[in-house]
Amino acid sequence: MDIVGWFSESFFPLLSNILYMPFKYILDGIILIFGTIINITLQGFFDILLALISVIDISSVVQNFILQMTGMPPQMIYLINAANLPTAITCILSAYGIRFLLNLIPAAFTRI
Repeated sequence: MDIVGWFSESFFPLLSNILYMPFKYILDGIILIFGTIINITLQGFFDILLALISVIDISSVVQNFILQMTGMPPQMIYLINAANLPTAITCILSAYGIRFLLNLIPAAFTRI
């Protein structure tokens, strides 16, 4: 084997691997750091979103109290609770809240 063959088959691949691997590890580390930052940020955002949605919960006890204060007959109050309207109201309000938040995402990126 001549010297040119040795350089082309052994030295250049070794040299390219030696130069490539540190950059690969550095790039992998940067991607890992950014991924962790994005994960922590989104986890905090979704925790806050979950807390806000859980505040909207209209339980049957609160609903009964409000309905009794309005002077509604007990039969009507029973019908409202039997139809599970407090839970339906919670679902509808949560869906509207999520829809409004999702509508804000394109607006945030187009105004930058």
